[in-house]
Amino acid sequence: MTLTRPASHSSHSPQSQAQRAFPPVPQILGGGGAINARRFQPLAPAMRAACLVASAFEARAADFVINTPVTTTNGGNTLADGDTLTVNAGGAITISNDFSDAISAGTGNTITNNGTITTSSRSSEGIDVLSRNTIINTGTI
Repeated sequence: MTLTRPASHSSHSPQSQAQRAFPPVPQILGGGGAINARRFQPLAPAMRAACLVASAFEARAADFVINTPVTTTNGGNTLADGDTLTVNAGGAITISNDFSDAISAGTGNTITNNGTITTSSRSSEGIDVLSRNTIINTGTI
């Protein structure tokens, strides 16, 4: 592939307004002939916008910390895959509703308990997780 620049006008020749606004663009010579790179310039803003939108939806793990006693699963937080939940000393999750768990997590979460996790109802678990989770406990479950 060879990169060439079209012949430019002499500095003494008058240039039209369009020629000044759009300086010569390199021609890319490939197996099928020359491709004018200017033809693809209108796509550049759209590509930048697409990249910004894609990066806005990039998943990021969240960190949730419980410092005080709460009575809702995960302290009222919804854990997505990869999130971290920490119950600090002095923090507690106490569940008294049937079929509710103190901590419920999906995949790849990190659960750290330095406080207290208590359930006192039917079919409730202290910590209910799916797979590839890390559980660190120095508190009471």
